[in-house]
Amino acid sequence: MKDQQLVLRASLSRRQMLKTMGIGAAGLALAACAPVAPASEAGVPVKETIVIHIDHRDYAKGTAGEVLKSLIAQWEASHTGFKIENTPVDYQGIDSQQWTERRLVAKDGPDLLFGNWTYLIEKWMKAGLVNFYDDFLELPNPYVQGNKAWRDQFVMPSERQSNGKTAWLGLDNTTLWFFYNKGLFEKHGVQPPTKWPEMLDAFAKLKDAGVIPLADYHSLAYAVWTFDPAANQIMYDLFKQMADGVESNPLPKQVAQFVKDGKYAITSPEYQDSMKIATELWKYAPEGAFSGGDDQGYQLFLSGQAATRFTGCWENANLIKDMATAKEKFEWGSFPIPVIPKSMSDAATEKPTQAVFIAGYLLFQIPAYNTGDKLAATIDWLMFLSKPETLGKLMNENASLVPNIKDVPLPKGMEEFAVLPDSTFWYVNSWGNTHINLQVRDAFVRNWQSVLLGQMTMDDYNATMQPLLEEAAKQELAAS
Repeated sequence: MKDQQLVLRASLSRRQMLKTMGIGAAGLALAACAPVAPASEAGVPVKETIVIHIDHRDYAKGTAGEVLKSLIAQWEASHTGFKIENTPVDYQGIDSQQWTERRLVAKDGPDLLFGNWTYLIEKWMKAGLVNFYDDFLELPNPYVQGNKAWRDQFVMPSERQSNGKTAWLGLDNTTLWFFYNKGLFEKHGVQPPTKWPEMLDAFAKLKDAGVIPLADYHSLAYAVWTFDPAANQIMYDLFKQMADGVESNPLPKQVAQFVKDGKYAITSPEYQDSMKIATELWKYAPEGAFSGGDDQGYQLFLSGQAATRFTGCWENANLIKDMATAKEKFEWGSFPIPVIPKSMSDAATEKPTQAVFIAGYLLFQIPAYNTGDKLAATIDWLMFLSKPETLGKLMNENASLVPNIKDVPLPKGMEEFAVLPDSTFWYVNSWGNTHINLQVRDAFVRNWQSVLLGQMTMDDYNATMQPLLEEAAKQELAAS
């Protein structure tokens, strides 16, 4: 029987593997590669097939789903005794993270749990409900020739948690981007901008012509969609210092220490410049955009009423599908977040941002109940998917996200979404580290929305938010 390609056997001695995985001497199917005895052999028990349940989300749908089935069959052919089942998750109408927590506690969820922005992850870590990827990331990927450490394959490192470890990992990414209506741009004599002032000039011209310049994602003051593109160009140096130069979002404790030392504040010039620039952008959004509710911006762009759409690259697949039946079809293009010059902020890097963060369909946590042979095989499957040719086949059929694995070609029709050369790391993430904790993040969104509605002045915003940030820093440092 041909040896199974098993990640741990490829790089660790038997003793090292047992230590890393915590597998007992009786559970060595992966390491020893023992064949499964046929049922016909008298007196020899049949080894039970180990089934790995994973929700592959949109990669299991449509033509991408057919590719996924073939990849699963390919992996299973060299892993006797193991089976992968796509297990779509029904969140039963409740918050996905609350649902996940129930599964972790009950130990009855999938063997890989989808983890898009896991705001409860710290709680789960303290309760011992999740595994960490760090030991596995140091191992070579046996499916990639010459690879010395799996972590070397990733475009963007996954976020560190408060203990400095990696609790969730993504093989694909999302990128913030502008889509634009080529016909409207040509009709009104505007070009895709490369500098922020050029974008504002184009938006002003479109607005004067009676066209909605900007249809933003969710049509409300959502932190990550409009504050962060400015903040990552203006607060880049500050946040790099917080993170000790590591290209990973600074830990809450690191941000809190800067607040305590007076190096970072809501009232700091970098924060204020970011707020001013992001707030100015919103005057080009459609009337009533700050009221919340459903995302009407997509329909405004699809119908040809809005000239641009600021959103994530996942919308590429939606446009491909929906434009086919749209009443007024048009050709669209895309352009990256324009560069902010120093004339707008002294702290501006004057470099493009990567605008890429870990969010996609192949974004997973490993539950603590996933152990032994099943855990080893689960990691092996992820390494198999990390082979550029493998992941490329899957993503090309989905055409909605960009790869988080190096050397994977961008999906068809998404060539413009490449990370630009000499771009800076996306340090500032308002969903978490910028405001330290969930409570201050929510206050940021709520109060900024009040600023946009004219219900709060910037002075009132500063007076409200600075004490909240200081209290969050105090609590974080006390807890750690």
